[in-house]
Amino acid sequence: MVILYSGEYPGASAGAKRIGLYQKGIEEAGASAKIVTTFRPSRGRFGFYLNALLQPFLVFFKVIRQDNKSNLLFVYGYNWDSLLFIRIATCIKGQKMIIEINEKPGTCYGNRLTELSIVKNLNRILLTRLALPLIDGFVVISEQLKDYLVPFQGKQAKILKVPILIDPALPHTDLTVENSPLLKPFLLHAGALSERKDGIIGVFEAFAIANQKLNHKLHFYLTDKLAPSEVKRSIENVIKENQLEDNVHFVNRLSEKELLIYQQQCSLLILNKPDNEQNRYNFPTKLGEYLRLKKPVIYTPVGEMANYLKDGINAFEVPVDRPDLLAEKIVFVIENPEQVKPIAEQGAAFAQNEFNYRVQGKRLKTFFDTF
Repeated sequence: MVILYSGEYPGASAGAKRIGLYQKGIEEAGASAKIVTTFRPSRGRFGFYLNALLQPFLVFFKVIRQDNKSNLLFVYGYNWDSLLFIRIATCIKGQKMIIEINEKPGTCYGNRLTELSIVKNLNRILLTRLALPLIDGFVVISEQLKDYLVPFQGKQAKILKVPILIDPALPHTDLTVENSPLLKPFLLHAGALSERKDGIIGVFEAFAIANQKLNHKLHFYLTDKLAPSEVKRSIENVIKENQLEDNVHFVNRLSEKELLIYQQQCSLLILNKPDNEQNRYNFPTKLGEYLRLKKPVIYTPVGEMANYLKDGINAFEVPVDRPDLLAEKIVFVIENPEQVKPIAEQGAAFAQNEFNYRVQGKRLKTFFDTF
């Protein structure tokens, strides 16, 4: 089979990692899987819009030219217009078409044009009413997405839920991070500073409270300063008002191996997801990465996470929008390592069973064999 991917592959993005594990899982289950990318780097705004305009046509010819005898095309990461052109190409070639959906359409930030409400609503309608009914099968990341698709799927279409994926083999590295003493204990946030997706302001507020209770010994490492201006101002205010300048460390974007070092040495993971439409339908991939490393996880019961994590069993739950209670849990985790350790180990064991790419690869192969 062919896995058609819109992004850069190989790559460090969550999408690239996920399809890489799809491929490994499917092949280890006994089927062949080839990843084909249609990624084209953009130069400036004009290049971005030109690529967006040309992509449906380029991806059509990419599918047509594939010398592959498989009757199945697995598609990841395309808009409704490209999906229509891919559907036409698969019909010409006599292939079934399955797509992966890991976010509710219209809930992720786009560019300035696609964020206009009229454009966003039009794109959602064209996707759900025109493109999705033509698809033969769906792979979704959450139960909520599975329910969302039911009114739009074709009568013969099939749906499989596949959660986040991990490779259970722990990576090993002897790299050192120059100019970063990694003051412990510390929290880590990798990626942009998003309030809507990660509740990052509440995380900083909780960090400030916890740091005071821990006699200012707690540190916070962040790999990116990218944030909307209002979010950045709020974070700067929390830092200034609580005199956290010596405890908050913005490091340059890290390589994948360098990030792993930070992940291995951090004290815990915080998934402070606000209760909003985007978070109710998705499933954060970083959860699997930290569980695999036996790191304690503090989470809010929003979306698909709540179907897997159990407070005091394999993770620690806090209510949404309660930085005071989040701070209490941070302090508990830092001050009680012996009580926390078995819960972190249970989280790792759970992840290796539920999110193992080999286990899910077998399920995927069985699903694909029905087409």
